[in-house]
Amino acid sequence: MRFPVVGQVNSRIFIPFAIIVAGAILFLLRGITILNPVISPINKIFFQASNVFSSSPKDLGQPDLALENELLIEEVRNLKIENAVLRTQVEENELLRQQLNFTQNYQFNYVTAAILSRGIDRAFDQVIIDRGSADGIKPGMPVIFGDGLLLGKVAAVQKSISNIRLISDQLSKVAVSIQNNGQTVGVLEGSFGLSTKVELIPGDVEIEPGQIVVTSGLDPFVPAGLIVGEIERVEKKTNEFFQTAYVRPLVQLSEPSIVSVIVTE
Repeated sequence: MRFPVVGQVNSRIFIPFAIIVAGAILFLLRGITILNPVISPINKIFFQASNVFSSSPKDLGQPDLALENELLIEEVRNLKIENAVLRTQVEENELLRQQLNFTQNYQFNYVTAAILSRGIDRAFDQVIIDRGSADGIKPGMPVIFGDGLLLGKVAAVQKSISNIRLISDQLSKVAVSIQNNGQTVGVLEGSFGLSTKVELIPGDVEIEPGQIVVTSGLDPFVPAGLIVGEIERVEKKTNEFFQTAYVRPLVQLSEPSIVSVIVTE
């Protein structure tokens, strides 16, 4: 059995013990100002050494959590953007499919267009699309969305863009037919970008909420049967010969991003 030789003291025990003793001596001597030039460098070395021994291995190897958190936040943000883009593409593809099916079923010639901008004046409810005269578009041609829902008509055309007047525009007028017993015809007008209505309907005609309104085919370029909306309410005053039907569009006019222009001769 071997005994440890005197002087072969474990360095793990000796070094911290020596630092503690040195620290105590420095604490006792700090009041003697004449020794300050000697003590200050030693004091600095002592505190550096004590900091090393007081730091845990976990602290020394700990990653920058703030940086990791920032990177994770950025990754989540990028994933949200990517998801929004993919969702938009899926919705646009579905719209294109619906419009393609409708135009093929009715054998319409059409031009697909993207909405570039929207007017800020609600009284003049208009949008600009990225197709124009170079694509065969002319004023008066109907603009549809989805399964043949009428958005409006072409108001003005340039070579590569066109101005579309939506059916809610106060200057919009569309020849329509109400799908009631008598297939009542009339003119759908916009009302300051807020609603649409059919006026001057004979008072003895039965009009009810929920009845569908379609284009009558009496407009140049506009085929019959395009869906405009449904009757929301009927206004008829006593002792008057005419009544007014307010029509609610079946699509939010601010919703579409891709539309089709029916190109007719």
